[in-house]
Amino acid sequence: MFPFLVYLENEGCAAIPPAIYKSFIIEIIKPSAVCGILHPSPELDELQNHLEHTPSEEVLFHPELMRLLSMQCPVFCKLVASIGCFPLYLLSIFQKMVQVAKAPFQTAPPKSGQTLNEDSSDLSFFPLLPLIRDRGNYKADGERKLEESTQFCRKPTVRHPALIPGIFTLFCVHGVCYGYSVMESAESVNIPFTIMRRRLMEGPQIVFYDNSCKLHSYCLNRDPLFFKSTWFLIDRLHWKNHTACNIGYNADMYPQLHGKNTQVAEQYNARIKKMKHHLPYMTKEHFMKHMELYLWYHSRNIIRKMHCSGV
Repeated sequence: MFPFLVYLENEGCAAIPPAIYKSFIIEIIKPSAVCGILHPSPELDELQNHLEHTPSEEVLFHPELMRLLSMQCPVFCKLVASIGCFPLYLLSIFQKMVQVAKAPFQTAPPKSGQTLNEDSSDLSFFPLLPLIRDRGNYKADGERKLEESTQFCRKPTVRHPALIPGIFTLFCVHGVCYGYSVMESAESVNIPFTIMRRRLMEGPQIVFYDNSCKLHSYCLNRDPLFFKSTWFLIDRLHWKNHTACNIGYNADMYPQLHGKNTQVAEQYNARIKKMKHHLPYMTKEHFMKHMELYLWYHSRNIIRKMHCSGV
């Protein structure tokens, strides 16, 4: 930031930065993970290399470079489009942020748990995602109160005094449901973390979730290498509630995601709510079978539509 501060001082704006820089400064100082703005990847490395070897005044007029900038770090792309170049003081900020974004992934990976068999008492149904490892135990699990006290973004939870809080569903972007897990306590980011850690060979490319900011922090504090290539994004419906999160979590900022349905789970949950008058009062066995049948029927219709449309 020092070269940038020197620039502002030379411009006579050390106390109050020009309006053109205000939104940029606000975004980069927000208390969310830097790797939520700059996602470590070969594409980001390629972008950094191009920026370091392209004259600052030519960046804006380099279509392929601007396309890559908009897809990888829209907060920088927006500023470059406003000021018309990519000056050295901005490059120094970019380089430092890339360095900070990569820092959580420099540690050795934790040992994977042993291969597991499906637990008949597990209140989950993932027919194509069997258990492959244990969740693992992490130092951060014993510091949960401290972790929660430093959270900058909070999601209120409300539950029935006697009934289970609900179910957590996992979907692909097309709307096919991979399965569900019954929540035995109020919704927590530990639920999606545990599902992904136990059932996926590696972290998914993208996670759309209404609490992705907190889930991202939770994953970074436990197994960052497993989620090194994962982008955590907030669905369009809930983004307006995340005023403390940087825009790197906003799915609408990335042109490659335009047209993607980020609210599949919310739309499906709205359908499930129509069954709230009878599902909560079923026995465990009847509840599980009823949900399995419903998921199968829903996913079968989605797959048929995909085949008809040639997807």
